Parts: sequence; structure tokens; C-alpha cells
Amino acid sequence: MGMSTVVKDRDHVAVAALSLITVGGVYLDGWAHVNVRGLETFFTPWHAVLYSGFVVTAAYLVVLGVRLGGRAGGPQAWWHALPKAYKVGLAGVATFAVGGAGDMLWHTLFGVEKGVDALLSPTHLVLLVGGMLLFSSAGVAAARVNGSRVAIALSAAAVGAAAAFFMSYLDVFRQPWARLPFVPNTDDTYVIFGVGGYLLDTAAILVPILLMRRHLPRPPRGALSVVVFAVAVGGGANSEYAYPAPIVGAVVGAVVADVLLGIVPWRRDPWLLFGFAAPVFVWSGQLLGTAYANGMGWTRELWAGVVVLCALGGWALAAVSRPAEPPVARDGGEPRGGAEQRESATMAG
Repeated sequence: MGMSTVVKDRDHVAVAALSLITVGGVYLDGWAHVNVRGLETFFTPWHAVLYSGFVVTAAYLVVLGVRLGGRAGGPQAWWHALPKAYKVGLAGVATFAVGGAGDMLWHTLFGVEKGVDALLSPTHLVLLVGGMLLFSSAGVAAARVNGSRVAIALSAAAVGAAAAFFMSYLDVFRQPWARLPFVPNTDDTYVIFGVGGYLLDTAAILVPILLMRRHLPRPPRGALSVVVFAVAVGGGANSEYAYPAPIVGAVVGAVVADVLLGIVPWRRDPWLLFGFAAPVFVWSGQLLGTAYANGMGWTRELWAGVVVLCALGGWALAAVSRPAEPPVARDGGEPRGGAEQRESATMAG
């Protein structure tokens, strides 16, 4: 059977959807660590959802490689037939497997963590690295061939939600910090927590989408709404949805941003506009939801300033993720630096 390098859109969607299900297992396990008493074993229903999702996603990639490389091709042919992004995903599978084995040993020796220490456990961070490599693979693979926008959005949502989970100690969907009263010249600890939470959640939402910048001319329409939904709903689960209005406000803001960014005729660099505008709409919606349902404890300088600060941070993330431009040609037609590179190569030879 000949080798085929064609991956269908449905394959990208399947891997992305399975990745998001696996992240759902991560949130279930996190909820159990916080809310279930007497949890002192590795073998729990929530771990079962997490690790079964991982196994099924990994198995899908292996079957995809077999299908592309031919049943008689052997492991080497299967590996070479996979797109580069899925090879990175399988490297993530190996990393995740090592982290899972280490996590079981860690829990057996030291017990089960109950709080912030669970998010900083070394074996859990190894799981995070492996998961990020796996979860991002479908989105990158689809973006490289200008493929399924659904796959890109679901993959970005899995990456963003996983990142937000590991920073949930500052998550603004778990705890709307802006509802807590602030009195100038007094203890500002909760304001610091809040500002840090908005900045970290901004990164968790934007970076997974900006990963696609190398392959797409403009941000994929709808991806922001899907990522914000996953991050906000996942974050709210940790407090058992004690604060639903900020979640709804953020999702509505993301939808409005997606619609406007899709119709605004911005030609210079739509990614820069996305990086700046997305936080403005998302956090304005989240803060409006907070004020409506829980009251606004922050001063106008704080709530307005944090929106601007996150917008500037998003713009900076979009700017630094810009792909390298080709060398500028000199008057003689040779790219700047070409002669120096050729001279260095001659000397090295």
C-alpha cells in the first residue's frame, strides 16, 4: 500500500475534540482535589476521565500514522507519514506518559495534594508540558494547510483551558477580584491578585490563537469565542459557578469581538488589532457582568486601567509573535546580509 500524506479535516477535528475532552478531565480532577474529602489515591473516576482521554487521543494519532503510512509500512513509514505537528503531538504523548507514571509514584509516596501545591507539583507540570504539545498539534496541523477552523478553535481552546487551569490560583472566573472593595492607602493584596489574574488569563486566551499566526493571514474567526468559553466555563467550575455573570459577560464580549474583527477592514496587520481589541471586549464584558451581579469594588482607575493594561499586553504578544520578514534586498539585488553569510560559509568551509 502506497504512502499518503493527506490528512482530512475530520482528523484534525477529532484530535482537537479529544484533546478538549482530556482537558475536561483535568478540570474534573481539579474540582475533586478541592471539593472531595478523603481523596488519597491515584485511582479515582476523575483520573479515569483524564487518562482515558489521553489514551484515546494518543491512539488516534497512532492509527492516523498507520493509515497514512500503509499497514505494511511499519513504524518508520507511519512516523514519516505523519505531519510535523502530529509528530510533536506524539512527543507530547511520550512526555505525558512519563509524567503520568511519575504522578502515580508521587501520589503513592507523598499522598494527594489539596491546594495550590497541586498546581505546582513537578509531575503535574510534566503532564502540562506533554499536554500542551499534544493539544496544540491539531490546530497547528490544520492551520498549516489552511484547514478546518473548527479544529483550530477546539485545539486553541484545549491549550488555553489547560494553561488557565494551572494558573487558577489567580483566575478571574473562579474569583472575580474586582468585586472586592478597594480602599486607597490600605491593603491592596487582592487588587494585586486581580491584576495578575487578568494578565495571566489574557495570555491563556491569546497565546493559543497567536500560535497560528505563522500559518494564517488573519485570526481565525470564532476562535476567540471558543477559547474564552472554555477558559471561563472551566475556571468557573473550580468555584462551582458561584459567579456566573462574569462568565456570561466575557463570552458575550468575545462573540462581539469576533463579529467586529471579522468585518472591520483593517489591512495593515489584523493580528495586532486582534491582540489589542480582544482583551478590551472580553474584560469589559467580564467586568460589566461582575458589576451587575456582584457589585464593583474597584475604583474606575483600576477597572478601566486593567482593561487598557491587558489590551497593551495583548498587543505586545501579537507584536512579538510576528513571523520573521525576509531580508531586505540591497541596491544590487542581493538581500542584506547575504554577502556576510556567504563569506562566513566560505571561511567555515
